[in-house]
Amino acid sequence: MIDSLAKKKIVVLGGTSGIGFATAKAAVSAGASVVVASSKEQKVNSAVAALGSAAAGYVVDLGDEEQVRGLFERIGELDHMV
Repeated sequence: MIDSLAKKKIVVLGGTSGIGFATAKAAVSAGASVVVASSKEQKVNSAVAALGSAAAGYVVDLGDEEQVRGLFERIGELDHMV
């Protein structure tokens, strides 16, 4: 089942630590490109560095509707969101 993530774009909100980071890591391992988003810049930078070239990160206050809308406008099309 995880092979179905090859060449997919996955967005993981809160993907910089814990279960979110584990999910992002598994998706990258399965061939997906991953976007992680969190409110803490240092955590975003660390997660992207750990995930490698298949990852991108954005600093976003997920409680702010305008910031979340802007995130998805920048990301464009995606295949899955966690």
